[in-house]
Amino acid sequence: MSDASTSDAVGTKVAGAVGVITLGLVFGYLLSLVKAALVAAYLGTGWQMDVFLWSSALVSLFAALASGPLLAVLVPLYLSQSVKDIEKARNLLNAVLGLLFVSFAILSIVLVVGAPMAARLLGTGMGPAGAEGRGLAIQLVWMMLPVVLFSGVWTACQAILNAEKSFFAAALSVSFSALGVILALLVLGRARAVYAQAIGLSLGSVAQWALLMALLRRRGLGRRWTLNLRAEGMGQFFRLLWPLVTSQAFILCLPVVDRTIAAHFSPGSISALGYAQTLMAMSATMFLTASHTAILPFLSQQVAESGLVSFKRTFVPTIRVMVTLLTPLCVVMITLQRPVIQFIFERGLFDSRATALTAPAFAAYVAGVVPMAITFICARGFNALQDSKTNALVGVLLLVTVKLGMNVLLTRWCGYLGLAWATSASYVVTATVMLWVMRRRLGDIGEKQLLKNGGKTLIASCLGGLLAWWGIRIGGSSSFLQLALGGTLAVLGYGTAAYLLRLEDVKRLSLLAVQFMWNRMRTITRGLPGQ
Repeated sequence: MSDASTSDAVGTKVAGAVGVITLGLVFGYLLSLVKAALVAAYLGTGWQMDVFLWSSALVSLFAALASGPLLAVLVPLYLSQSVKDIEKARNLLNAVLGLLFVSFAILSIVLVVGAPMAARLLGTGMGPAGAEGRGLAIQLVWMMLPVVLFSGVWTACQAILNAEKSFFAAALSVSFSALGVILALLVLGRARAVYAQAIGLSLGSVAQWALLMALLRRRGLGRRWTLNLRAEGMGQFFRLLWPLVTSQAFILCLPVVDRTIAAHFSPGSISALGYAQTLMAMSATMFLTASHTAILPFLSQQVAESGLVSFKRTFVPTIRVMVTLLTPLCVVMITLQRPVIQFIFERGLFDSRATALTAPAFAAYVAGVVPMAITFICARGFNALQDSKTNALVGVLLLVTVKLGMNVLLTRWCGYLGLAWATSASYVVTATVMLWVMRRRLGDIGEKQLLKNGGKTLIASCLGGLLAWWGIRIGGSSSFLQLALGGTLAVLGYGTAAYLLRLEDVKRLSLLAVQFMWNRMRTITRGLPGQ
């Protein structure tokens, strides 16, 4: 088989994997949407929601300390070990699982002791009274300790399932957190809604850990945890992990910093930024999550088996496809920002003032999704090349530095919205530098073609956005009609412009989507009785 045919076959497999992961994520994101709407109705943009979001950011700082690095390091390392000796790969996994459980148990103890000290950082800006806000924050952090305790192990399980190409189950497991919060909110009700969120997240994390461990053990993996730091591959595991964990700590500090700064603006600023980020995660970044999750095992396997030539043939089209896919989506969502927020959140305690606070923050975050996608795909490329230092220095420290600098500058001009715009601006800078570094590593990455396709995509997207704005105008006062008309006109406008501009990637993506759905339907019908 020729190199081009091999590359096409891998590209089709990657696209299929993205489709499978997206299907798994859709259920979780729909549950997250229900959860967010329920929380908005119960708590709105009140001070209790502000406190919860600050507390959850602190818990995430500990829980996610190794989650990103684990996915980035364990997948390529496990695959490279499996190619040589599957038994050694299993021993490595057992050693990693044992180490993670002990490490995160220690982190949980640190969080118990350090939560009161961290809560003092809130000052008097949190809640109607500083003491009341700090007291609630400490309680919520302690209630979410299981999230920290189990996060390392279930992240490792998720990484191995991805490495084994079992994408759907790993993606579906993330829905447990949202499901736990929904059930807790329904049981405890509006009066205890702020506590219900913490309880639900903890229950969801335990359920997610149990499911992933069961799936892993069905494959004969992860049954005997050890603390064997001398297992083959552990030295390389530590060498690759420590730069990413160190840099990840800086990344995870950003939500805490942002929410502490936002507490000094008008009440509800933290909540508005939180709702905006949640909605962004449930829309544009769903495809981003699916793509960078799917691409890592394939890139890692290509590096292990064939070197940089095959790697390059998969990496470059992935960047181009992500730009083609996400640009129109982001332009239309920015145009429809207000009716989107109204339709999803505006009920109960989430009133028109909350919509006015949240909608522009949502637009500011969405503006950075495309450069965020480029940054994440480049990061996965460096992970596959087992180059942790470049990710740490360029992909993280540069991002954090630019973000903090932009926070100071833009909050003076835009208030709390400056925090959202600073996030988008930092990804623009980071994506540009990471592409430059990757070009030096790989040589020509087709940047001229990327710019050409990106320009055409932006023109088609702007036409779609213009028609979406017209849909808002003729939709009257109904947010549902505004979304229905605006979305329909946007799709028609973008599709027409893409055809006239001859955007081949749009045609290719459409054919792959149809082929994927057809194959899924055939798989389902074959399993029906009588078939």
